[in-house]
Amino acid sequence: MMIELIGLPGSGKSTYSKKYIEEYKMINLMDEYLYSDSRVKQNINKVKLVSYLFNKKKKYCFALYKIFSKIEFSSLKKKLKMLLYLYSVVGICEKAKSEIYDNDIIIDEGVNQVIWGLLYNSEKSERAILDLQGYLKEYFGDEIIFLNINKKILEKRLLNRNGKGGAELNHDIKNDREKLNYAYTLMEKVKNGIEKNGVTIKASESV
Repeated sequence: MMIELIGLPGSGKSTYSKKYIEEYKMINLMDEYLYSDSRVKQNINKVKLVSYLFNKKKKYCFALYKIFSKIEFSSLKKKLKMLLYLYSVVGICEKAKSEIYDNDIIIDEGVNQVIWGLLYNSEKSERAILDLQGYLKEYFGDEIIFLNINKKILEKRLLNRNGKGGAELNHDIKNDREKLNYAYTLMEKVKNGIEKNGVTIKASESV
């Protein structure tokens, strides 16, 4: 079984997944195949995951890009960054689906978290992104847990991060506190998209 966590940056997804791993002996494939203290190594890991995905599902990758190409970004750099993010996370989810693991899997940054990131970082592309979400349904977790968090607590956490994790939202709310409300609105759209695709979300309080 694969458990997928969703929640705003700072809601406690990493902490929650560590708790699950310790309590239920689960595996976090993000730690195994993606995350690294070295940004260079993490980018190399992303490229490896993209290569793995293309070797496994080339036609699917091209179809995915066809939808992604309709999404507008403020710069080519941001577009390429989000494309690499998308393919690498789908690559991890493909591993979760097609390879055999002795334990259940938890993913604290799955395809629906990518959808939130695309909504937040793109421009006037909501329809294309929600279409993309539907196309990614096969990579949804068997169970999806939403980490709910009080807005004031989240704001405090993000401002205390000093650019570590959730960097875009962290940076933006320092200049415009309305960005936090915008982030919550987008997460509701992600949740609605999940439910429209026939998947029930399990709610949990942030940790």
